[in-house]
Amino acid sequence: FYAENQMFIPQITRAKELIQRGILGQVFSVRFREAHFGQHSAWFYDPAAAGGGALLDLGAHGVEVGRYLIGKKPLSVLGWVSKVAHSTIAEDTALAIMRYKDSELSQAENSWVTRGGFDLRLEIYGGNGSLFANISREAGASLFTAEDGTRIAGTGETVVETTETKKGRIFPALSEHRTLGFVEEMKHFVAAVAKGEKGLETFEEGYFVNKTIDAAYRSAKSGSWEPIRED
Repeated sequence: FYAENQMFIPQITRAKELIQRGILGQVFSVRFREAHFGQHSAWFYDPAAAGGGALLDLGAHGVEVGRYLIGKKPLSVLGWVSKVAHSTIAEDTALAIMRYKDSELSQAENSWVTRGGFDLRLEIYGGNGSLFANISREAGASLFTAEDGTRIAGTGETVVETTETKKGRIFPALSEHRTLGFVEEMKHFVAAVAKGEKGLETFEEGYFVNKTIDAAYRSAKSGSWEPIRED
C-alpha cells in the first residue's frame, strides 16, 4: 500500500467519477496547488533528514493527483526549485510539470512561503469541460479570533492545518480529517487488508512518484525536460 490521502479527498474522488463518465471529455491538463507558510517541525527543512524540500514534501501529492486523474504515467518532467523566504538548505518553492504520451500536461505547484493559511486547489481541463475545486477554502469557515484559534485547549487537537498565525483571520476546516481524505483512506485500507485485496494506491504508484520527483530535481539542475526512469 502507498499512503496517499489525496485520492480520497471528496472533490478529487468526485472529479475522477466525472472523468470516467466522460463529462469532461479527454482530460489534457491538470493543475494541483498545495501551499502554506512552512512545516512545524525543523527536520522538514533539512534535506539530509527529509530527503528534499517543498518539492518532495508537497509535490509528491500533486504528481500522483495528475497521474490518477489523467489515467496514465507521465513520461518526462520539467522541474524548478527556489528559496524565496526561508533561510533553509532545501527549497521552499517548487514547480513540476509532467508531460504524457498524448501531450497531456499535469502541474504540481508547491510552496512553503504562502501567506494566509493552507491553500489546496485543483483545476482540470478537458475537451468537453473543466472543473475547479478550492479544497481548503470551500470546506471550511472564516474565523476571526484574538486568542489561539489553531488548537483546542487541553487536547492538542489541530483545528487549522499548517497555518502561519494563531490569531486573526484563519480558516478552520469543519472536519479536516474528512476534508483531506484521511478517514476514507483508512477505511479503504482496512477493508482491502480484510479482503486480501490491493488498495487503490499501491507500492508501484508510490515508487513511480518518487522516480518522478527524482527526475524533477534533475531537471531543476539541468534546466531541461528529464525522462522519468523506472529502473
